[in-house]
Amino acid sequence: MNPKNSGPTGRKPDRRREFHITRHPGYVPEDAIREFLLQRQDEVTLRGVAEEVETSHETVRGFIEGDRVTRSTTIWKFSKYYLDFHPVGYVAERKPSPDDPPSGVTVPLPQLKEVLREPGLGSAEQNLELLVELAKRFPDEVPEFADRLKEWLKTVVAAEYLGSSPPKRPPRRRQRKSSNG
Repeated sequence: MNPKNSGPTGRKPDRRREFHITRHPGYVPEDAIREFLLQRQDEVTLRGVAEEVETSHETVRGFIEGDRVTRSTTIWKFSKYYLDFHPVGYVAERKPSPDDPPSGVTVPLPQLKEVLREPGLGSAEQNLELLVELAKRFPDEVPEFADRLKEWLKTVVAAEYLGSSPPKRPPRRRQRKSSNG
């Protein structure tokens, strides 16, 4: 193997693509958590999310809206909650293209259920079974979500081989209360 070709497949690594992958709550970016909590809020309400995370609904609302400083222990809880719903972990790709999304923006990988766009676990599992069966028997009759699934799986595999933990958030400094008096 040529030393220049030292990627996991023996080929040159793709320098245009950069991946982040982690299962550690300290490395999940706040923007990804905030976006997830917004989606989850649509599914189970703000109070439902607060109950699942075991915190107050005002704390969840404040974090989502970004109108107050959230304690690091609470962000840790939110990160663990995010990872409970993302079994692969936090996987993101920094987009190299000048198209949408903007170049250099790290975009979290959607959950598999979002890729399949099927309501319910049973339907999603049936579609995955159908995909495998059709791929074995009739390669020309693959369902319409097959390309999205293939890209999702390829990105996860690439992130597992080439990924690094995203940069850790800097520690937050507490602001001192001003004494007017």
